[in-house]
Amino acid sequence: MSVLDEEYLKNTRKVYNDFCNQADNYRTSKDFIDNIPIEYLARYREIILAEHDSCIKNDEAVRNFVTSVLLSAFVSAMVPAMISLEIQTYKFVIPFIIGMIWTVVVFLMINWNYIGKY
Repeated sequence: MSVLDEEYLKNTRKVYNDFCNQADNYRTSKDFIDNIPIEYLARYREIILAEHDSCIKNDEAVRNFVTSVLLSAFVSAMVPAMISLEIQTYKFVIPFIIGMIWTVVVFLMINWNYIGKY
């Protein structure tokens, strides 16, 4: 891929994603960087760093939001479960099971990339 035009560099998300797609392989990422003209190299570096910082901030915001939502969902699911243990009816057990399944599914959806790497 040749990064020779100004139009390509304007789409910062595409530039960042293209680099990240090739960053796993040293040779292809080196070739990607070698194709960048010298006059664009400093700007390209700033684009990559800015997009990386933006992605980290977005990931942290999403994780913080979901963690707070999941925590409240867990507490909301635990209260009916405790009540159902006391009154021995199944009308509270089903919402508890559904709540726990949703909790696990949402947690896995959000953290799947991090879990898959390790």
